Amino acid sequence: MQKKLAEKIVANILKANNIKLLETEVQLVINGEDKIVRFHQWANNRKHIGVFKILLPGNEIYYLAFIKWRKDDDYYAVIFDSNRTGPLAELHEIKSEYNGLRLSWKYSPRKRDKKNKLRKDYFKRYWGDIEVNIRIPNEATEVEKFLQDLVALVRNRIKADKLREQA
Repeated sequence: MQKKLAEKIVANILKANNIKLLETEVQLVINGEDKIVRFHQWANNRKHIGVFKILLPGNEIYYLAFIKWRKDDDYYAVIFDSNRTGPLAELHEIKSEYNGLRLSWKYSPRKRDKKNKLRKDYFKRYWGDIEVNIRIPNEATEVEKFLQDLVALVRNRIKADKLREQA
């Protein structure tokens, strides 16, 4: 996504949080002016717009970073788990639909245990497709749905990744 769009999303998250529109607890942990350090080897020292901590009931925590992830000029919404061991999803592709812009992401497991088709089938059963399209919030009032959709995406991805073949 272009930097201006990422900045708009971050501004909407900050606004929604500041005026108490969110049920989901969100904390800005690294603002765009600060350097990312001791976060994750792939994120450290990269240009970014902001890094948020998403806190959910039951001590479930994710990090959402709006970061210049690759060498091109695109910015990504990158979601990490609480340990920041690696990205759970990297969203950057934009699709335009009748009711607004969406971040698009495709589930494509790459484990070497020959169960990737089962993983895709599981993901598709839950989500309806292996391609996920999450509506970009145009206003602060749309941020809660955006965050809920991101969390649902990573929860489903984690479950699909851990899938064990039934005996």
